[in-house]
Amino acid sequence: MPELPIATSVTFDCMTRPKLGFAESGDVVVGEWDEDRFVICVADGTGHGRLASEVALRVRDAVVEPAGRSVGHLFDDLETSLRATLGAAVSIVIIDPRNGLVECAGVGNVQILFSGMETSSCLLRPGIVGRRARPPHITTRAIDRSEVILLATDGVRVSSLRRSGEIPRGSITGAARRIVEVFGKKHDDVGCALAKIGG
Repeated sequence: MPELPIATSVTFDCMTRPKLGFAESGDVVVGEWDEDRFVICVADGTGHGRLASEVALRVRDAVVEPAGRSVGHLFDDLETSLRATLGAAVSIVIIDPRNGLVECAGVGNVQILFSGMETSSCLLRPGIVGRRARPPHITTRAIDRSEVILLATDGVRVSSLRRSGEIPRGSITGAARRIVEVFGKKHDDVGCALAKIGG
């Protein structure tokens, strides 16, 4: 079996912005180390304003603790945590440098794109987490150091972004802000996260 590439670092960039006229956003981004894995969660709370923001905060709290959970377990915990709310669209990526793997899944319309020599996406399951969503389809793939991983809520015009060729292939520093400013919808909450494996 060939040896998998091992990345020693993950570069991360993110940004959220509320819908025009609102102070709070229902979109949330979490990106942090969980033991020796890097976990990224991007969620879009149903609706806008304070209620959607409360859902987003529940997502953040449910993802951060406890440590060591798989993508499937994170979705199970989110389903329970969001049950008394309007729910959220959620996508999660776990980067595991030690084993050279990336695991991803999504329920709803938070896109996950892998942009390298070609752009591919993670299969999303329809539904709303917290509203008896079906379990997500979990994809596991080998780490590719040439790829940038992009997660974006439906507040980002992803099809326009893909056509523009502006998904970064090298450094991602400042890329989230540019994506939100150029491709973000003004009349929706916007959330975007990018990760580059191996620097």
